[in-house]
Amino acid sequence: MSVSPAVAQAASQTYEFNIPPKPVRQALNDIVRETGIDVTFAETPNASLAGRPVRGTMSAEQAVAALLSGTGLTYHFSGPRTVSITDRSIAGHAASAEGGATTLSPIIAIAKDSRNPADIPYETAGSNSHISADQIARVPPTSAGDIFKNAPGVIASGNRVGASVDVNVRGLQGQNRVNLMVDGTRQSSHSYRGYRGSRNEVFIDPDFLGGVDIAKGPGAGAGGVGAMGGVINMRTLEGTDLLEPGKDWALRVKGGVGGNTIAPPSPALSFGYDPITRPREAGSDIFNGDSWSGSMVGAVAGDEYELLAGFSRRKSGNYFAGSNGQSTYAGKALSPIGPGKEVFNTSQDMESFLGKGSMQWGDGHSLSLSYIYYANKYGNIDENFLPYISGPTSYYRLAQTELSKTQTHTAKASYEYQFAHENLIGLKANVWLTDVATKGGIVNYYSGGTTAGGRVLKSVESSIRTLGGDIATDWEFETGVGTLTMTNGVEFVHETAKENGEFGITGAYVGANPNGSRVLASAFNQSKLEVNDWLSLMAGLRLDYFDNQGDQDSLKDFDYASASRLNPSVGVTLEPVEGLQFFGTYSQGWRPLSLRETAVSIGFTPNPYLKPETSANMEFGLNVKHDDVFRAGDSLKLKAAYFDSSYDNFIGRERYVTPEGFWLYRWDNIADATFRGYELSASYDAEVFFLEAAVTYYSDVKFCRDKEANLITLVIPAGCGLEKLPFDYGMMNVPPKYSGSLTVGTRLLDQKLTLGARAYFFGERVGGYAHYTGSHTKAPAYHADQIVDLFGSYKVDEHSSLDFSVENLGDKYYLDPLSTGLVPSPGRTFRASFTRRF
Repeated sequence: MSVSPAVAQAASQTYEFNIPPKPVRQALNDIVRETGIDVTFAETPNASLAGRPVRGTMSAEQAVAALLSGTGLTYHFSGPRTVSITDRSIAGHAASAEGGATTLSPIIAIAKDSRNPADIPYETAGSNSHISADQIARVPPTSAGDIFKNAPGVIASGNRVGASVDVNVRGLQGQNRVNLMVDGTRQSSHSYRGYRGSRNEVFIDPDFLGGVDIAKGPGAGAGGVGAMGGVINMRTLEGTDLLEPGKDWALRVKGGVGGNTIAPPSPALSFGYDPITRPREAGSDIFNGDSWSGSMVGAVAGDEYELLAGFSRRKSGNYFAGSNGQSTYAGKALSPIGPGKEVFNTSQDMESFLGKGSMQWGDGHSLSLSYIYYANKYGNIDENFLPYISGPTSYYRLAQTELSKTQTHTAKASYEYQFAHENLIGLKANVWLTDVATKGGIVNYYSGGTTAGGRVLKSVESSIRTLGGDIATDWEFETGVGTLTMTNGVEFVHETAKENGEFGITGAYVGANPNGSRVLASAFNQSKLEVNDWLSLMAGLRLDYFDNQGDQDSLKDFDYASASRLNPSVGVTLEPVEGLQFFGTYSQGWRPLSLRETAVSIGFTPNPYLKPETSANMEFGLNVKHDDVFRAGDSLKLKAAYFDSSYDNFIGRERYVTPEGFWLYRWDNIADATFRGYELSASYDAEVFFLEAAVTYYSDVKFCRDKEANLITLVIPAGCGLEKLPFDYGMMNVPPKYSGSLTVGTRLLDQKLTLGARAYFFGERVGGYAHYTGSHTKAPAYHADQIVDLFGSYKVDEHSSLDFSVENLGDKYYLDPLSTGLVPSPGRTFRASFTRRF
């Protein structure tokens, strides 16, 4: 098979493949994912037709040739990255192509979701982001939320107060506004934090992450029901992440040590009584044995199956804050935990297990099963009390408190069928179950399990079990105006939250976390019409429904305990030249009432007139994706976007006056909230040198009331501004004016040695840190800052590598942006790990 000179350079680039025998269509998807070529069919091949295995280092053309050998199919490269496939049995109906190959007019195209995940954000209309496993591993996260430092528009809120992750996407978080998933499953757990609000908590072992995919704004496909702020999926390892070309088994063993931590002391009985624990100061030891991790992951693959299993263990003590930098803001201490001091309640003792299996059979059928177990005994900071610690005579004092314990179980089954139908390309179905249970620590304190003196009365457990599933079909049609692809599907989610807290002297339940259930359901369509090479039109429509059931008798009086809404989306992409896209999108979203708002009694009077939130999101931007820009073999990717997100009937905590003259709290709607700004993400890789950047800038953030709130002694006029929602926890969720990261690195010694640095930077909070009249919740103040991390990796041999990093090189004393408490971040931290692959 000859190739024209125009494609010679692209055809000479080599890739590593490890594709077992499988249906041709599935195997071609694997090749497309690895190489980025486009494949078209003159006619759909028989779905049961198996291709040859493709293993080893080879070019895209060599991989296609190896796959099709002996199948009766032939191929022809008509451009640098475009190949058409033809069945020889119908060759007589077509003209001969160059070099004797036979082609027909292309009818069926390989599904676009087979692209490299790292490339998808730069080929997609709208602001998507991807965080790779390599990015996560460069500077291992002290807190799980550290992994989002590489993504624009996403910040882990309250990142230092516990082991969970609670994300803020473009200013929106809490009450299930953002769907943060693990392998497409939801955990949906809640944790009440007093005046600091509540956390949507997700627990994950970073050692098992294979990548993170982020879609901002309302999600049009599976996972988008009820989440108008964004959909984030943290993907765990697959066999393909471990298996090397030409091998059918793999084993990865990894061990590491870290510094800047110390084993936690025994807990004090309370915040103000009995033994008072004094924070210790950082020692001179780089590694003292109090921070270590280890994991083992193995995979086995055959012609029709793949198995993976892994176990991970991680332990770290309380970390120490940095010693350098500003320790006050406007004359007040940034935190009662001073520079260089031990930060109580930041330890972790975690173990996790990952098991996955998949099999393929017949004419395109496949089934996958997975199970994840996670257990952690960790410090959980009650950030609510930190602002009230004012010295040695304060009622509240720094203390090591009871550790929290969380266990999660995640099970999932997935079925896929690749059709031989002319227009129906494939069917995918998933069903999953997650169970998250937390006891001790914060849960005990707020739900009646601990006395005011700190004595444990009972072990209160707060849990949530979530069952979900989705079914979707992919279609493709040739129309008179272009190629139409669409995905149609349905999904459902059923949440059941329970807590065994105490009852007060009046007989009323005083637990702070939900007791109730919620059902979410949705039918959705995503469509794309490729009119020609430079114009594509997108449209989507989803019908969302929810139904809440709480243990409160008053829930039956809610006007909106169940409701539904139709949410449309549209978009356009222009590609005047290959590798340059201009896009514009508009989408509507809907956020049903959460269990936090309808199934919690403590501190709130139920509001039967509470309405769901709706959103309108606009984006305009451009994508750039080019190879061979400044030198042969380099790669440039860039995405820039302007976003305008408005949320009607925005829900916040409000005060109101009863007829008897009492001030009480309840959830209520205001007219709307608005977040506008700009995002930029870019990467450049020239093999010996690489650079990555991510920046977010907010041009406008405001909350608007359409009518005056008259609380007799306090009047809040109608209008817009941050001061219009003074009683809500959401005041802490207002993002910094700007934030981002810049990573630079180099590969030396024939790419055996990688060295690099990352600068994470952020400004002050939008609107400053004013304590608005009547507010009990003041956002923690933090300085604008730049934190520099170093990282490196050395390949000892073909199968072994030594990795090292220094977090917070300048040992700065600082608070993270979106800190929910006065909790300083870790100081200078050294880490080293050794990985061996078999």
